Amino acid sequence: MKKISFLLIAVFGMFILNSCSDEDFDPVVEVTSTPTISAPASGASYVLTEANAAEVFETFTWSAADFGFQAATSYAVQIDNAGNGFADALTIGSTNELTFSLTNGDMNQKLLAFGVPYGAPASMEMRVVASISDLVDQVVSETIAFTVTPYEVVIVYPSLYVPGNYQAASGYSAGDWSPDTAPEIHSIKSNDVYEGFIYLTNANSEFKFTTEPNWDFAYGDDGADGTLESDNAANIVVADPGMYKLDVDVPNLTYTVTAANFGVIGSGTPTGWDSDTDMTWDPANQVLTVTLDIAADGEGNRQIKFRANDDWAINYGDTDRNGTLVAGGENIDVPSDGNYTITLDLNGPVYRYTLTKN
Repeated sequence: MKKISFLLIAVFGMFILNSCSDEDFDPVVEVTSTPTISAPASGASYVLTEANAAEVFETFTWSAADFGFQAATSYAVQIDNAGNGFADALTIGSTNELTFSLTNGDMNQKLLAFGVPYGAPASMEMRVVASISDLVDQVVSETIAFTVTPYEVVIVYPSLYVPGNYQAASGYSAGDWSPDTAPEIHSIKSNDVYEGFIYLTNANSEFKFTTEPNWDFAYGDDGADGTLESDNAANIVVADPGMYKLDVDVPNLTYTVTAANFGVIGSGTPTGWDSDTDMTWDPANQVLTVTLDIAADGEGNRQIKFRANDDWAINYGDTDRNGTLVAGGENIDVPSDGNYTITLDLNGPVYRYTLTKN
């Protein structure tokens, strides 16, 4: 009987110890204060220029978050387009302090890379996010609204070069298989995922991807299965001539080559929104071009868009009305009736177009 009693006491003791242990290692987090932003003031407005690029954009300042116990706190300053709910929040700086600053030039680069158009005021929002551990929910400050006008600069994006036997025929360079004169495709988010376009004049064109404008390191495709290999891998072969969109995912060593034969469509074109007017390749300027009459429709609209393969899977418009194109962007308004030469420039990291009245 004593043995049974001692056994019950031991089991009960273990239960008590485990209960205490759980309480000791599972503290209750009770947030008593969130960060409060004291600078900038809500409604602040900024105009960035090359002349003030070295000056401080803003010294962001906030009060400390209190999670209910002492802990090292990290703060992230985030921005996003106004009304987006920080769904695509960009962290412009992180610190363990209660203040953070950056120059106008640095802010300008971050804004342009984030897709904020230059030359016009953009409505933005900012907040401060406090965190102490991946196991504890973050604490978020109030939202501060501000406007900022970036200026245009050339952003250097990471690129891959696309040398091949098509370069001379397509007008890219005098010789073939020359990485230093080959078209480039770019990683807009600097994440080793690249996209871009090349025009192949001849059937059965061949190419590779190089990481520099030389042959020190190149990707090809052994087996023509959409996966990339190095070490003298086979050339990538495309059977039919035309414009092609290249997408390369270096982390996963995959790529796609998609036909993208562009035309112009819209209410201002001769066939309206019913069908495309095809564009042709201009090898001298490495652009697609078409000349056509533009006229207002019955509702007074003269709108166009660029799309590939007579389909909407690949299409571009001008959301910011600044001559640059955005995938799936808004319709482009043509100012007046007349005969226009329209060009589509798919070189470089930013795609552009021109409307020239003849």
